[in-house]
Amino acid sequence: MSHGNLNQLLSRRYKMLVFDWDGTAVASRRGPVDHLIWRTEALLGRGVWLAAVTGTNFANLHRQFFSFLHPKVKANMLACVNRGSEVYGFDSEGCPVRLWAREATDAENAMMDEAVDMAQRILKEQHDLAAEIVSNRMNRRKLDIMPFPKWDDPPKEKIAELLQKTQERLKTAGIAGLASVIDLVLRCSEQVGLDGRVTSDVKHIELGLTDKADSVDYLIDQIAKPHGIDASDILFIGDEFGSIGGCAGSDSKMITPKTEHAAFISVGQEPEGVSPAVHYMGGGIESFSRILDMQMNLWRESGETVPGCQGPMGDDPPLLLQPTENNWGVCETAAGTPHETGWDVAAADTAASYETLFTLTNGYLSVRGAHEDGLNRENPGSFVAGVFDRASGPYDVPELVVIQDPLPIEICVDGEKVAGDRISDYRRQLDMPAGILHRFYRWSDGVGRIISVESERFVSDVDEHLLCMRLSVTMQRGSGRVSLRSRLNGNVSNSGVAHLAVDSVEALSDGSACVCTTTIESEIGIALACVERAVTVKSGDKGERDAARKCEPFVGAASLRDQVSSIQPVPYQSDSAAGHDFEVCLEEGQSMETRKFIAVHTSRDAIWRTRGREPGPSRAQKQRPSMDELASAARANAGEAAYCGYSNCKAEHAAKWSKKWECCDIRIDGPARDQTALRFALYHLASLGPQSNDTVSIAAKGLHGQGYKGHVFWDTEIFILPFYVAQFPDIARRLLMYRYNTLPGARRKARENGFRGAMYAWESADSGDETTPKWSAPHPETGERARILCGELEDHITADVAYAVWEYCRWTGDWDFMESYGMEIIVEAARFWASRAEWNDEKARYDILGVIGPDEFHEQVDNNAFTNYVARWTLLAALELAEGFPAVWDDLARRLGIGQDEPDQIRRVADLLYLPAPDPDSGVIEQFEGYHHCERKLIKQADVVMLGRLLPDLFDKRVWSANWRYYEPRTTHLSSLSASAHSAFASYLGLHKEAYDYFEQCIHIELQDEKGNLKDGVHAANLGGMWQAVVCGFAGMKLLNAEGRDSSRNRGEDETDPVISIDPRLPSSWDRLHVSVECRSRLVRATITPYRVAAANRLRSGKAGETGESQAVVIDCAGRRQRVAAGQSAEFVLV
Repeated sequence: MSHGNLNQLLSRRYKMLVFDWDGTAVASRRGPVDHLIWRTEALLGRGVWLAAVTGTNFANLHRQFFSFLHPKVKANMLACVNRGSEVYGFDSEGCPVRLWAREATDAENAMMDEAVDMAQRILKEQHDLAAEIVSNRMNRRKLDIMPFPKWDDPPKEKIAELLQKTQERLKTAGIAGLASVIDLVLRCSEQVGLDGRVTSDVKHIELGLTDKADSVDYLIDQIAKPHGIDASDILFIGDEFGSIGGCAGSDSKMITPKTEHAAFISVGQEPEGVSPAVHYMGGGIESFSRILDMQMNLWRESGETVPGCQGPMGDDPPLLLQPTENNWGVCETAAGTPHETGWDVAAADTAASYETLFTLTNGYLSVRGAHEDGLNRENPGSFVAGVFDRASGPYDVPELVVIQDPLPIEICVDGEKVAGDRISDYRRQLDMPAGILHRFYRWSDGVGRIISVESERFVSDVDEHLLCMRLSVTMQRGSGRVSLRSRLNGNVSNSGVAHLAVDSVEALSDGSACVCTTTIESEIGIALACVERAVTVKSGDKGERDAARKCEPFVGAASLRDQVSSIQPVPYQSDSAAGHDFEVCLEEGQSMETRKFIAVHTSRDAIWRTRGREPGPSRAQKQRPSMDELASAARANAGEAAYCGYSNCKAEHAAKWSKKWECCDIRIDGPARDQTALRFALYHLASLGPQSNDTVSIAAKGLHGQGYKGHVFWDTEIFILPFYVAQFPDIARRLLMYRYNTLPGARRKARENGFRGAMYAWESADSGDETTPKWSAPHPETGERARILCGELEDHITADVAYAVWEYCRWTGDWDFMESYGMEIIVEAARFWASRAEWNDEKARYDILGVIGPDEFHEQVDNNAFTNYVARWTLLAALELAEGFPAVWDDLARRLGIGQDEPDQIRRVADLLYLPAPDPDSGVIEQFEGYHHCERKLIKQADVVMLGRLLPDLFDKRVWSANWRYYEPRTTHLSSLSASAHSAFASYLGLHKEAYDYFEQCIHIELQDEKGNLKDGVHAANLGGMWQAVVCGFAGMKLLNAEGRDSSRNRGEDETDPVISIDPRLPSSWDRLHVSVECRSRLVRATITPYRVAAANRLRSGKAGETGESQAVVIDCAGRRQRVAAGQSAEFVLV
């Protein structure tokens, strides 16, 4: 049967799958079944009928497989055992029920014994061939003609070898072959008067009363037909449909008149082929698993599932990115007009969004996904984390600076510039496993010439200063002079606002160039240098051209040198740009290629800070590196990369990314769009973390654009940081060090507002000073400007930072950080809240008045529930730390001038702070005083719901459910932070559909540009929130304390092992979820299905002398706790 027909067969959904057991579903009757359990449970859970058809007895099958299946799904599971003699099913409790049996009479048993005895005797007497009789089988007897230890239980993959050895043994004994022994047993059966069925698995000749035909006919008549399942809706899978040694394979018995309209697939070796009725696939149990996977996908996507299972996304508009193979890459799909072989280049209205989506960054250097050859450059830009300059104009606040453009490479053919028209076969793809952006297109000049352009680039994850690019042009039809004009361009701006003064430009004939600039207000030096080479690759087949291109530096083995010739760089420089021109005549089939190694160094880099320069606004010019030093460092960096070679730099970069994915990948057996979107989020999160600098953080728009001026919000600590805490704790520590290093700015803000301690900026840049604009930009028509109060009133940011510090220490066990840095942050935050709260003499309580809560629609409100509760949390945390670390407290008191009465004041405010309580009747917590009497009750994003996300143990689920029901319908979700918070909280409340719907909304925000501002950068909080929705929500993973709670401030010093709770609530369209988290050096890998959880503990890192026992973790799941040592695992069956 053709592969086309097989593929068509595999693309159908089947309502019943009937399969052979050993050799098809499992390697042997003693083999593992892990690959089978979750797949069968997934299909059974969707209402598909499964039937195992085997010669073994039910007890063996139950012991190997059925006993492990979840009772909830067994109702559609069937076992056709004892070679067609019995059929078993399962009742509603998952207990086996014998549905049908054919039992031999005493006379039939006697005739079977007599027949095989006769055959054994004939073989011995006439051929001197020893054979053993196996009698303990229901309705059958076996004659073992290979009674040797080596072939005691041969695996199916050795069937060909077994057949060869058996035939050799028989021929030595003077027997023609296996078919002759089968004929002998059949004659003996007839001689004793028995109408027997004779089959063989090569090792045995089996005489019985039934075979697999009896089983499948029962399935058709008694199961399929009563449930409305036609034979055409049944797929039979086996490994012995063809003849073996001249006799029919046992699985061929499943082909009966009643099953002739069914589909049949063989996954066996089938040495003698299969009949036309059977589609051959081969591959054994791997192919069988693949068939199950395909059926899971088809049923999942169809929507025709058991009640409650969500179907496909229906009429949802397509995502801006679509997955490549295995959901590991994403490519541009909604770009323009489709062609037979590709897409047009993106139109201007989407170009800026794709520049965001295809941004490459390593946490230091960021390069937006603009086209290097200028096909459509809507909003290009490159950034270095922490390089801010004050913007002139309506905002007058520091903004992240667009640095010199490293990308431009203009392509001309006989003087005509390659542009966006006459482009075909366009494709751009982000290789997420390796962090590389690829692009390909063809261009025609209108007179018959066609060139193809292929490019790739990566921002190195090994050397944070380095960007590597490769671009090749191939003359596919015709010939002509092709020129590449490569530049470093210093004439850039932030949407028209200039921040850079060009200090120097230089291009040399050796292929090196450098453009140096200084930020105008902050006076940060930026040196951008490159080394570039270009070659001609002569015509040859694709393999030869690829081999030539891999030569480093373009000249390798002698056999390839004739294929490659260097192109002399012609230096170019202007007032603001420097680079080189490369030009060559290309014949048809020839290529030219350039490789560009770019390095960026700034006077703010860590290496220069070690010389004593302090970051922030107070800069001492004498401590700065000179521009010559910066330029020298950048040139040397680029030169070293060029010497190392593009291929080596690329390989090292990809290897680093591979290690990242080992830490943070999450795998979903579910809708492809969910896996693609989640991996997209993980990719950009893993890209954004600072690798070496603890004076920078992650902005609301990442390093992906100019949105929000590159400022840092509460987004980082509440939505983004948890990902790093559980996946990359070293980066999480640096992000918190940013808050420690910006304490001076927070203290200044507190003092300016008349408070003690530290009052963190709502929008923060490099110094920690408040950078929130006080006024909006003028309205384009009226010129009116709106007052922005967030920087003055959205005070909960200070508690958010304190909360994040504690969560980091609790998860990682890094209490050294708490002693050295974190406690100072929390104490200063508590001092702020103690001074911020106002005594209400009339009501004998403390109030926090005139704030903005997370819901930013309501401004200058009193006693916002979220703000008051997290403020009290901070006050209590400081008191607990003072008690737990008295020496550190004493040191802080001396350094910070903490008065002796302040601890009592902190305690008094904590005890008497007004905390809005749930209404005794409705359970609803009033969002702020007077909210219930407001005319406008719509809210922007999660507020009380956000409180439940952070501090769920404040109240029971009854209260939180009441607040969900009240506030969720009133929430507009205009903020990109809202959907993920609602998804995770809905999971916590057991609202599965709502949780998944909000997760899907997260996808729309990022990959359908739901908010309309993707051009300005990614929504970093949404990316981090997606991780939380999956790990904290769907997987239900959280760290407990000894009392089984997840939000206590108890440090757990007496707890030897961390306790991780796993309480999954998978979306009904997900069949399996793989998640890993790191907790106190333990790497916990969880595999979750709707029916079971498997948790493994792998020691990632630890101190000398630590053992598996000392690095154990306790898993709390499905009502029990189990201690799991390093290197061990545990499984939990969900109720």
